[in-house]
Amino acid sequence: MEPRQPRRRALGREAIVEVALGVVDAEGMDALSMRRVAQELNTGAASLYAHVSGKEELVELVLDRVYADLVHPVPDSGDWRAQLKDFLKQARDNLVAHNDLARAALASNIPTLPHTWTRPRPCWRCCGPAACRTRSPRTGWT
Repeated sequence: MEPRQPRRRALGREAIVEVALGVVDAEGMDALSMRRVAQELNTGAASLYAHVSGKEELVELVLDRVYADLVHPVPDSGDWRAQLKDFLKQARDNLVAHNDLARAALASNIPTLPHTWTRPRPCWRCCGPAACRTRSPRTGWT
């Protein structure tokens, strides 16, 4: 009797992203490839392209998945500096918790992902009008 192949996981964008994040966590960004993710999913790399256009999109989706975990403070205009500092520390800690994923965040620092567009808004809302009235002694910007 022939040994059975391991059962395939249902293939979809979420499963691909979770496996990719697992590869980054375990082996780092340099190990992330469509072929490596396909190997973990017990399928061929070509089958991933029905869900993800390529490695660049996969990295963006992994980053978006990590950004989705951020917890936002309830806006408090009296303590906006501390809230902003805490939020940014949380964002940093989220990236650091996933091996060297921060490298990818630095490379794609233009906010084009859903969670990079929605996440900063609550962060800026925590700053409130008080932050907008604060002048920088160095630049003069408000």
